[in-house]
Amino acid sequence: MGHIARMTPGLWAREYGLDTFVETGVFEGKSLGDMLKVPEFRRLISLEISPKQIAVATAHLNCVGESGDHNRWEIILGDSAELVHQLCAGEDLEDARVLWWLDAHFPEMYSEETATRLPLLDEVEAIVTCKRDHSRDVIAMDDWRVYE
Repeated sequence: MGHIARMTPGLWAREYGLDTFVETGVFEGKSLGDMLKVPEFRRLISLEISPKQIAVATAHLNCVGESGDHNRWEIILGDSAELVHQLCAGEDLEDARVLWWLDAHFPEMYSEETATRLPLLDEVEAIVTCKRDHSRDVIAMDDWRVYE
C-alpha cells in the first residue's frame, strides 16, 4: 500500500480548497493518521474490504489522534468501487471538495475476482460517471504500474 504523506496533500487541500479526504484501502491506517494533521480536511473517509485491516487501522487511529479527531474520520466496510459509487450517488459528498486517494488493491488475493483484487478502474469510473460534480476534486492513485 502506498503512503500519500510522501506527496503533499496539505498543499493540495489549500491550493484546491479541498475539505474531504476519501481513500480506498485503509491498510494500517497510517494515511488516515497523517491526514488528521491536515486541518483543511474536516472529514476523512476510508473504504476497506477487510474487517481485519479495519481493526488494525482503528487501533492505530485511536492511538495517534487527538480526542476530537474521532468525529472527523470513519472507516466503511465493503467493496471500494461499490462504496465509491454509493458515496458519489448520495448527498453525503454533494458540496464537498474531495481528495480521492485510490489505493485499494490486493494483488495477493488470487482467489478473488480481478475487480475485487484490482478495483482502480471501477473506482475511477464510479467517480467520473456519477451525477455529483467532481470537477473540483483531485484524484490521486497509487500503484498504477499494477495495471500496466
